[in-house]
Amino acid sequence: MKILKVIAKIAVLPLIPIAAVMVLLFRLACNLSSYVIGPLMWLFIGFDIYYLIQQNWIQVPLLTLLAVLCFLACCAEGVVQYLLESLRDGMISFIRS
Repeated sequence: MKILKVIAKIAVLPLIPIAAVMVLLFRLACNLSSYVIGPLMWLFIGFDIYYLIQQNWIQVPLLTLLAVLCFLACCAEGVVQYLLESLRDGMISFIRS
């Protein structure tokens, strides 16, 4: 049984730097996309309020949906980043056990 665990540790060892690079690149992509998605979401909310005041009801649900999708995209980025980090930490703790 110990031999199988050693073989598994050797097989996981090269995956740790790959996972670390993926975490770094995804964190960078999340930060950069937040500079685009954040102002875009505020733009959608601003136009949404404008069309509410103008009583142009056709655009209001569409703009609200776009703002919600921007928010969900930011939340999904955080979830994926957390999953990648916990995968990397799990591999590191498996190597240390």
